[in-house]
Amino acid sequence: MLKIESLRFQYPKTSKPCLEDVSFELRPGECTALLGQSGAGKTTLLRCIAGLYQAQSGSITLGEQTNTSLSEAVGLIFQDHALIPHRNVLWHVCCGALNTYGPIRSLGWWRQSDIDRALKCIELVGLADKALERIQHLSGGQRQRVAIARVLMHQPQVFLADEPIASLDPGVASDILQLIKSQLNDQRYCLISLHQTSAARRYADRIIAIDKGSIVYDGPSTDFSVKQESQLYQQELTA
Repeated sequence: MLKIESLRFQYPKTSKPCLEDVSFELRPGECTALLGQSGAGKTTLLRCIAGLYQAQSGSITLGEQTNTSLSEAVGLIFQDHALIPHRNVLWHVCCGALNTYGPIRSLGWWRQSDIDRALKCIELVGLADKALERIQHLSGGQRQRVAIARVLMHQPQVFLADEPIASLDPGVASDILQLIKSQLNDQRYCLISLHQTSAARRYADRIIAIDKGSIVYDGPSTDFSVKQESQLYQQELTA
């Protein structure tokens, strides 16, 4: 199990923690959706699991791996894609293997074996004909696929995605979520931050809902009621 226990995170110069006593376990092969209104703590939680933020207290463990050693096992798809416009698709996907390179190699001198594997990842996400295309010439959905291919290149055990379908039309959003879910197996964990409850119910096996930094629901996606959804987003809808 991937275990998150009593996690607490507070940004500097703020009066209240962004995450407070957050605890749950992720099971391999299960697609879990993370729901909550803007500012609820979803992105912060994902970044803590990915090792980008260090929580003030609590723990994140995967077998013998802990907070400090877990980052190598985690792949995060950023909400803004984190892509460089003038670089091409192949370069970005090869970057998924940067953890295996030294500082000289990281300048872009890729191993042929990594180039070959990157091309397979690009083909897997349906962009084989765009491998040498610059990011600036791609659509939003295509850029999201590049971000997914880069994470697949990293071969993570923990697959995280922060609002991967934000600003995408319904058809493309459906393709992206199906693509992410197709990568699950009995050795991979998946947590996807979403704003669309309909997508969470359709594609996720489980929903974890966060409100003001605390978990208010954790259970099967089919049991997340319309009333619970309304309560979760009520403050955002009336703001």
